[in-house]
Amino acid sequence: MMLLLLAACRDDSFYTDPVGDLGAWAMGDVVRYEHIGHTSALALGWRAGIEAPHGADVYRVLYRTTGLDGAPDVASARIAVPDALRPGSPIVAHLHGTTGLADPCAPSRETGFGFESATNPTAARMLAHGAVVVEPDYLGLGPDGPHPYTAAGPTGTSVLDGIRAASGFRDPERDVWVRAPDRVLLEGHSQGGHAVLATLREAPSYAPELPIAAAVAMAAPGAPKLLSQSLAEDDAWGGFLAMALVGWSDAHPALRAAEDWVADPKTLERFDERCLLGLGGLLADRPSALLAPEVVEALANGDIGALGLEEVFAAEDLGTLASETRILMVHGTADELLPFALTEALAGEIAAAGTPISFVPIEGGDHLLLPWTARDVTLPFLEEELVR
Repeated sequence: MMLLLLAACRDDSFYTDPVGDLGAWAMGDVVRYEHIGHTSALALGWRAGIEAPHGADVYRVLYRTTGLDGAPDVASARIAVPDALRPGSPIVAHLHGTTGLADPCAPSRETGFGFESATNPTAARMLAHGAVVVEPDYLGLGPDGPHPYTAAGPTGTSVLDGIRAASGFRDPERDVWVRAPDRVLLEGHSQGGHAVLATLREAPSYAPELPIAAAVAMAAPGAPKLLSQSLAEDDAWGGFLAMALVGWSDAHPALRAAEDWVADPKTLERFDERCLLGLGGLLADRPSALLAPEVVEALANGDIGALGLEEVFAAEDLGTLASETRILMVHGTADELLPFALTEALAGEIAAAGTPISFVPIEGGDHLLLPWTARDVTLPFLEEELVR
């Protein structure tokens, strides 16, 4: 669930200025955009690890989506459009790992090409092959509002609307016009891996027109009951569990309020003020140091009924995913945050539902560096799909 967050832009007005009547816009319509810059073929090729004959224009956008209350809302994203754009160019949704819960933690607030740390070559490789790359921030990052961290429904719908925003994006000043793609690919790591599965679950009912051909989910959490129990029993990573409980509370109003999960309200203040690097040791702290004692005890014992989590965990469990999209799931055998066995079992459940899915263990792979250590598996899978 960890990713580096680079230097953020200082001007909040792009995200906070009024956008007018959202009812006048369709889901996924771009309501505001800003050209961030152009990345050269040389820089893009260096990031991608291959020769890149063309560069790309990079934008940040605001687009209409569905809010937590079902009403129209806005979300933000970055879109990179290759110089080699053609009608029908594929769109790749690059879904980021955990950056934090606060508005400034949105990756689109970064300046320059950004998109990933040096350990993740995926987005640059796809762009170098001529695909349009969109990186949704997810609901509640960027513009004002709570970020429903690891809540599948709002995550999936905000990603799908981000893909819609990319699929019709226009910048007349630079003669940029993205047409409807002939295929859409999804790829993500950690929270982004969860977002991949959540997006596939929501797509048939929310955005059936999008031709999602394939997806790569790296180190994807998707079994909330078992993962919560595992984390509650551990002596580390309590910050991630606390963030998940806060995110589920935002997405499921019937749950107890966020402040009732934690032992100290200052934990929530830190979540509201700091991004991943600023949270430091808080994320790796013991669950017993961050969560209320009865919460830790109930989760560790699997007594989710005592916490009112039965319906929430049923709604958030992605093991019931049934899709026609080809899925590749990869997970490191030495992942210190998400137990390998849980993800392996999750992939088995998804396969049992009839989904064409492959699960590949990455021997010795840890959590943070998985996009790099798995690149010889994930990149050929995606590149094959780009030319189908």
